Amino acid sequence: MKLMLFMCLVFLMQACGVKQNIAPADNSVGAAEALRVFYTSYIRSCDVDSRGGYDKRQSLKQEYLTESFLTKLKTHCFDYDIFLNAQDCAKEWAETLAVSPTDGAPEAYNVCFNTCSGADCRGQKCVTLFMLKAGGGYKIDGVKDMEKAFFECDN
Repeated sequence: MKLMLFMCLVFLMQACGVKQNIAPADNSVGAAEALRVFYTSYIRSCDVDSRGGYDKRQSLKQEYLTESFLTKLKTHCFDYDIFLNAQDCAKEWAETLAVSPTDGAPEAYNVCFNTCSGADCRGQKCVTLFMLKAGGGYKIDGVKDMEKAFFECDN
């Protein structure tokens, strides 16, 4: 009886150990967390005075965007902030931030947040971004449909 109990305990421990060692097939946790950190800081910078907030967002872009995406952004002007799909923002938006992989491409993620509060809130914004593994982490490599938002700059 003791032997049987001991064998069951050993089997159970091994089974649990195997489950814990299984890594996810994709790297969505790392990419989603990078987006969560970027967006939380990006949105919270909205409450900083206009120049300070702008500088903070530029610094975040340097850290979290790929070089090729940064270059693309520098050559285009936008009518609104493509990361927020809005012209203005409020730090409260960060409280409802949700990041999830899309059903389509494995490198695509939806970032959604509410732009209002209360039971009658219908102001949810969602942006689809493309992530690229870079070094030991992930960087943003594009925003879906951003071409619809840009125009030629008057340089």
